[in-house]
Formats: sequence, C-alpha cells, structure tokens
Amino acid sequence: MKYIIEEHIPLPPHPEANYFQIYITCLRSTFTLSDLRHMLDYWRPIANDAYEAASAITEETFNDFLHGLREEFQFNRYAGLAWYNRYIDIFSPSVLVVVDMVAKAYQIPWGAAYNRLLATDNINIDETGIVHYMGPRE
Repeated sequence: MKYIIEEHIPLPPHPEANYFQIYITCLRSTFTLSDLRHMLDYWRPIANDAYEAASAITEETFNDFLHGLREEFQFNRYAGLAWYNRYIDIFSPSVLVVVDMVAKAYQIPWGAAYNRLLATDNINIDETGIVHYMGPRE
C-alpha cells in the first residue's frame, strides 16, 4: 500500500515540507473571518478539528481570536487560558501537531512521520477524505 501525503492534503508536494509550519504561516495571514474560513476550508482534509471549531466563531468573537493570535505570534506573549480553551483546535489541529511531534522526536521529515502514522493506524482517512487522529496505539 502506497502512502503519499500529497494525495490527502491540497498543497504543493514537497518531501521535506513541514505542513504544521505552513499551516501556522497561513493562519497568521488571516485578517478577516472570511479569510480564516477560506483558509480552513483549504486545510480541512488534514485540519478538520480546526475547520469545525471555526464554525463557532462569529464576527463579534473573531476580534478576540485575532487579538490572541497576534499576542502569541507577533508579541510572543501568552494569550491566556480562556483564549486557549476557546481556540486550541484552530491554533493546534490534532493531526498536524501529532505528526509534527513524531517528526521532531525521530528527526525525520514531516511527510515520513505522516506516512508512518497512517501505516500504523494512528491516523486514518475516512471516506470523505478527512484525516483523523486515532490516538496512540499500544
């Protein structure tokens, strides 16, 4: 069975790309709720939890999200526990985080970590093409 990450997420193929870093760069470039939703729609196959969490954000709450995001990235300051509890799924989608942790722990390319987690059923792809983190296997 062949596992290729580019079949499952709509990004230019690159064997050394760190998709979590690319995701964060995309997230930081959102300035409106429409931008955020468009970006998350693009990333939905591999960041579905972020896509679903964003559906709860309204125009009124988007400024709170954006303020916390800027605190974290522009000013390198803690946005607060309440902000994290509301927006952690958008800030750190589970599949992206787990794959990134495995890649760093084993010092392997992000794509290799993704393929290994897919092969060992730690992540799987449902019939709609959405990737899900299944949790650690014993």
